[in-house]
Order: sequence, then structure tokens, then C-alpha cells
Amino acid sequence: MRTFLERIVTTFVIAAAIFNALWWLAVPLVLWYVVRFDAYELIVVAFCIDIYFAPNHTWPYYTLVSAGFVLFGMVIRPRLRPHTTNFFS
Repeated sequence: MRTFLERIVTTFVIAAAIFNALWWLAVPLVLWYVVRFDAYELIVVAFCIDIYFAPNHTWPYYTLVSAGFVLFGMVIRPRLRPHTTNFFS
């Protein structure tokens, strides 16, 4: 239950930071969120933000960037796991 609430609250904080153009807060939170969780819901949130800003943009920038962050998280997460090899055997 704690993880679910943590995901929901962090997603809302990220969305609020993007709407208020607080990039110094949004980018580190997104990076932490992508490394900590499977962040597929960020693509849905970014799609909703792109729909909101649709009259001003021709490309879905937020959706493309969030998909890039999710792919980055999928690549970097296995590399951050500790290796348990015995060097002396």
C-alpha cells in the first residue's frame, strides 16, 4: 500500500511541477521515479499533458520525452543492481 501511495503522490507532484514549469524539480523526480519504479504511467500522464497543450505544439513532446525516460530506466536499472560474485574463488 505504501508503494502505491508513493507512486500516486509522486506522479501528481511531477505533473504539477511540469504544469508550473518547475523543471529543476520535475527532471530529478522523473529520473528518480524511472529508476525506482516501472514508470509506464508517466507516458499516460505525459499524453494527457500533451492533449492539454495540443493547440500550442505540433509534436507530442512530453510523451516522447517520457517514453525516452522510461526506456532509459529500463536500460539503466539492471546496471544498477549489485553483483554478487566472489572474487576469491
